[in-house]
Amino acid sequence: MAAAAASAAALDPSNSTKNTLKLENTEKRDTLIAIEKKYQAQWKENKVFEVDAPSFEEAPQGSMTPAELREKYPKFFGTMAYPYMNGTLHAGHSFTASKVEFMAGFARMEGKRALFPLGFHCTGMPIKACADKLANEVKKFGQNFEGYDEEAESAEAEGSAPAPTQEVNVKAEAEKFSGKKSKAAAKSVKMNSPMLRTGWTTSPSGHP
Repeated sequence: MAAAAASAAALDPSNSTKNTLKLENTEKRDTLIAIEKKYQAQWKENKVFEVDAPSFEEAPQGSMTPAELREKYPKFFGTMAYPYMNGTLHAGHSFTASKVEFMAGFARMEGKRALFPLGFHCTGMPIKACADKLANEVKKFGQNFEGYDEEAESAEAEGSAPAPTQEVNVKAEAEKFSGKKSKAAAKSVKMNSPMLRTGWTTSPSGHP
């Protein structure tokens, strides 16, 4: 009876809004959003994430060696692939981005000129091949497929030769891999072998 009552209560339309989050219960969420907006505005005003390389005014050309320049103006540079979708997003994507972001933030706290750009990472030849394929399709059919000819495509598909087929004798294929002896027969042969009957061992003398 209790289960039936619970099911009936769940189906009652008047109960559908009882568990809905009310605006007066979102104080913690609103506080976190307000803190986020506040410090994002400060970062933008102070240009925290905008980094310039040392200028010739700071370090005139030829005034110091590259090692001295790196020691006087330490830097950090990290990058990763630009955000793109080639599959379902999962925790690994955010984990990869957070590692570089953490390293850049830590280097910035150490006083280094830290730069973390997006999109300056080679994602591999498969992505390039996909991009080349899309570019070729745009050239062939047009950006909005205005160059696509459905009749020509259908005629080409009808005129193509069918794929060759090969008849397979299922019984013959199965017999290729069937043994002539069963497991029981194979075991009996092993048990009746002369080596087992005479108690053969691998002793140096060749006798038990």
